[in-house]
Amino acid sequence: MSCAEHKYCVRHLYNNFKNTGHNGLALKNSLWSAGMATTVPWSHFITNPKCDILLNNLCGAFNVAILDARDKPILSSLEKLRNNLMLRMTKQREIKWTQPVEPRIFGIIEAKRKKGGQCTIRHSENGEFEVKHIHGKQQFHVN
Repeated sequence: MSCAEHKYCVRHLYNNFKNTGHNGLALKNSLWSAGMATTVPWSHFITNPKCDILLNNLCGAFNVAILDARDKPILSSLEKLRNNLMLRMTKQREIKWTQPVEPRIFGIIEAKRKKGGQCTIRHSENGEFEVKHIHGKQQFHVN
């Protein structure tokens, strides 16, 4: 008997239910409640997390990428996967970015930077700061 633990993406679990005809808001809400449960009485899952996210799009993207290779013999399947990875790495090398990170991430960082520009920061001592928004009365102590 195997003692291996399995973790699943909640979104993919629900999609599997939907694909077999078991769908509806009640099932979806129950599944997400179980997936986000933080205590043993609320969940039948193992409580020590292997990952801190409930969605894993990497698995879904990988499964889509290997669809045409899955029904082939093992060597043909591996050769198809190898070719796909080589093409992907070549495409990634050819991308020329105008900034040091991927454009979508750069946009997120820029938006946060602009919001941060609306704050005043005063150095206190021992690496502690006081941060205040220029239009607000609240101030925060930051370590």
